[in-house]
Amino acid sequence: MPNIFKNFFLASEVHETPLTGSYDLVLVLLSYLVASFASFSALEISSRFIIQKPGKRIMDIWLTAGAFDMGSGIWAMHFIGMMAFRLPMPMAYDRMITMFSWLVAVFFAGAAFSLLKKKGTTTALWIMAEFSQKMDRQYLALKACCALAMGLVVCGVHYTGMAAVFFPLSPESAALEAMKNATQKGPPFHLLLRIIKCLDLKIILLSSATRPLSIKSKELGISASLMKPVKQSELFENILMR
Repeated sequence: MPNIFKNFFLASEVHETPLTGSYDLVLVLLSYLVASFASFSALEISSRFIIQKPGKRIMDIWLTAGAFDMGSGIWAMHFIGMMAFRLPMPMAYDRMITMFSWLVAVFFAGAAFSLLKKKGTTTALWIMAEFSQKMDRQYLALKACCALAMGLVVCGVHYTGMAAVFFPLSPESAALEAMKNATQKGPPFHLLLRIIKCLDLKIILLSSATRPLSIKSKELGISASLMKPVKQSELFENILMR
């Protein structure tokens, strides 16, 4: 099995603490509108392929425009959907892989549109062509409803797949998550964290006192003349307020 699919499916119950994420509803709505607009454009261009039967040059222009529009729409929907997903950890995207994913979407959208140049079109496209002969408000509303339905399908695939994603916490991330939750639960937890910080500070001060100041200055490359005295109260205050 390729490494990319090594941990794709969870064969057994995972006992690690998972990260909990949330969604920005504004970006979720934006991703749905982008997918619906791309679907509407695809329906419009495909109907022109069937009804008007333009020349080769015009058809190639429409094919390129349709591939760019549909591919970019699907890619943008998924990318905006990922931006809408919030995790309590930093997230970043590789620029080259992101650009490659856009090229893949445009390429396969163009391959799908190129099938419309052949004679063997599907029954659904033929029915759509029959409807497109009636350029009235009823047809426009029907096409808009179809675009909204297609956008809903694309969004449904993305967000359903995201619901299956599992982000296990590493030991370091689990500790940070526990400290974050503790700071949000009231004064007793704040007091506990301050006690822990005081103990850490005490250990640091004791370990520093066992070594001569001149040795530490040489190791750090700091001249003794540049070292300024720091009040103990200021040191405690700066550490405890972090």
